Amino acid sequence: QYNSGKDEPKTRWSGIHPLWRYHKYIGYGDYINKYGKPKDVADFAKKAQLVNYNQYRALIEGFSSHMWDWYTGVIIWKTQNPWTAMRGQMYDHFLDQNAGLFGLHHAGEALHILFDPVKEQVMITNNTFEDKNDLIIKVFCYDIQGNESLIYQESVSVNATSAQEFGIIGSKLSPLKSEKGIFLLLKLMDKNQKLLSENLYWLPDKNGGYSGLKEIKSVTMEASVEKVDQQHLSLKLRNPSSKNPVSFFNRISVINKKTNKRVLPVFYSDNYISIVPGEVKTIRIDLSAISNRNNLKVRLSGWNTKTIEINID
Repeated sequence: QYNSGKDEPKTRWSGIHPLWRYHKYIGYGDYINKYGKPKDVADFAKKAQLVNYNQYRALIEGFSSHMWDWYTGVIIWKTQNPWTAMRGQMYDHFLDQNAGLFGLHHAGEALHILFDPVKEQVMITNNTFEDKNDLIIKVFCYDIQGNESLIYQESVSVNATSAQEFGIIGSKLSPLKSEKGIFLLLKLMDKNQKLLSENLYWLPDKNGGYSGLKEIKSVTMEASVEKVDQQHLSLKLRNPSSKNPVSFFNRISVINKKTNKRVLPVFYSDNYISIVPGEVKTIRIDLSAISNRNNLKVRLSGWNTKTIEINID
């Protein structure tokens, strides 16, 4: 923040340092404060990543939900900011991937299940050239304590190159989310229960804030790392108890054990992930872009997840 003195007029630029005003300042407005006023720079950055993830997921899901009706394609002008803007970038100049990249990654699946917050209904976008038959939709809610509710299930088929609407679930969400907000998990599976697409949203309370996230209990995750080869790792993560809350918005990093600093660039099949109670996720880590692969460890840290560090043997 910047305070230039009493003479500065009260405009949208008030309190913004001239460095950030240069060319075009893109701030966060009140979106970060909905998660609680930042305590320090690290807390600001953590909450900013939540906004970044939601921004890019919503951007692509908004386009995809009207694909072949309003649009026939999507292009993003830039993926990294050359100017002093904090929003609107998927990676930084060290090639560290921001949460926005993974929000876009999920939303851009060829076959994708999503929640339309305007109509409060489930949709599936199929940007392949094949009809998809014998699909199963399952929608779960998790409260702040981690209690699960199956609120919607349906067997469906989806036409090629289409965006199709399914169940309206708003009436089931309202009583659940009004006080503290909820997690909404959408799953799309084939007839053999193989997972094809998964999407987790965190929905605000009746006041538009995330009051529940401010008091969610901490989780101790189970984690193990396996070397696939000299350049690739497989990280297995498990939220071990059905009595746990959701392990929310976990960031995976590769760290140098001697310096305790991040090693870059490293690439992940997924990141900034949330894991519901009892669920297991496996993440692929690509180390091929770094020359020194000795003395490394994997670090997992999240919104309510106790930090874990696993040595890479």
